[in-house]
Amino acid sequence: MSEYTGGNFIVYKSNFLATRVIGDYLEPAEFELEMGFQFGPSNPDDNQQTVAYNKIEFFVDYVLNKSIFINQENGFWYEIARLETANNYVVFHQEPYDDLITKYLYYKLQAITYPAFLLVDLSIWSNSTKLKFNFIGEETCTLPSITESVGELAYHTLPWYKRDDCDTYDNVPESKEDLDNPPENSVNFDIILELLKKSNNAGEIIDLQKFKPTIVK
Repeated sequence: MSEYTGGNFIVYKSNFLATRVIGDYLEPAEFELEMGFQFGPSNPDDNQQTVAYNKIEFFVDYVLNKSIFINQENGFWYEIARLETANNYVVFHQEPYDDLITKYLYYKLQAITYPAFLLVDLSIWSNSTKLKFNFIGEETCTLPSITESVGELAYHTLPWYKRDDCDTYDNVPESKEDLDNPPENSVNFDIILELLKKSNNAGEIIDLQKFKPTIVK
C-alpha cells in the first residue's frame, strides 16, 4: 500500500506496555513506537485524516497496551489465546522479537489508516534492547497468508495484520457451519465514527489542526 515517493513526512510517536512470551519466559516490556507517514489524498469534508489519527491512538492505547505477545507455535499459549480471557493477545508466526513485531504492526497500521495516511516507515523497540529496528515495507508481504496461519477454513480472506479492524489474531473455525456465525470483535472503531457524527461530542476528537508533528526531511 505504501506509495511514498520522497520528500517530507510526519512522525507519530507513542509507547505501550506489553508482555511477550519467548519460549517459556515471560518478559514484561515497554515499547516505543515511531511511525512515519504522509497524508494521502482526502476530501477535507469527510474527516478521513481525523478518523485515521484517532484509529492509531485507539489501537495503540486500548488494543496493544497491556497485551500479551505470543508465537502461534507455542502450543500452550496459543490455546490460552483462543479462550475468552480479559487479556488481549497478539499472535505472531515466530517468537515476538522487536523486528517481527515491527513488521506485523507496519502492515496493521497501514491497513487501519489507508488511504488517509501513507506509511513511510515504522520503528518499534523495547526497553530491553539497544537496537532500534526500522521497517520501510516491502513490495511483497513476506509474512504468512491467512491460509498458512489458519488453514483452508477461515473466517477472513486476509490475516489480522492486513485488515482494517482491531483484531490481533485470527480465530479458527472448527467446521464450515461456524462460518455462518463469525466471531465479533471485542473492540472496534465504531465509537470513533459515532463521535464524529455527533457535533456535540466534537471536542472529544483530536483536532489535526492542533497536532504538532515532527517533520523529517
